[in-house]
Amino acid sequence: MHGYEKCYYTGTLGFIWTIVYKSMEKRYIKRTDLLRIIEVGAGQCQHFRFIKHKFSHNLAMDIRPYLFSDYNDSRIEIKFADASNLEFVQDGSYDRLIATCLLAHLDKAREALNEWERVIKKGGALTIYAPPEPGFLVRVVRKLFKWPKQKNMD
Repeated sequence: MHGYEKCYYTGTLGFIWTIVYKSMEKRYIKRTDLLRIIEVGAGQCQHFRFIKHKFSHNLAMDIRPYLFSDYNDSRIEIKFADASNLEFVQDGSYDRLIATCLLAHLDKAREALNEWERVIKKGGALTIYAPPEPGFLVRVVRKLFKWPKQKNMD
């Protein structure tokens, strides 16, 4: 894990993220039609372990190639690509798209949303998590957990 990921996905913050990821997945547990998943801004595929519905393929994308580790799951395909530009993906070729904490970082968010909608099959699922910036709870969590932890890592 690198700095950001060590800070956010371990300890108390890791526990909080576990709650967030599990809550995002609740509605999909019984779905049997979401076989092909694309996750944009996948980071180190930290969301992957929370996907409990059956699927056959997960395309995990990120522009930061140093984040990806080796995965022993034949269902994961790793691709270094920009979440705003999915021109290499055919229209309607995925059943579900996942984007967590990504939308606010994109220069062309509207174009990215159009691309994401294009690659999802009709009736598919689009899972987006955008933290409430600068929400009160986010600021408190950062002050109490993230910043002290990050300071100790430097």
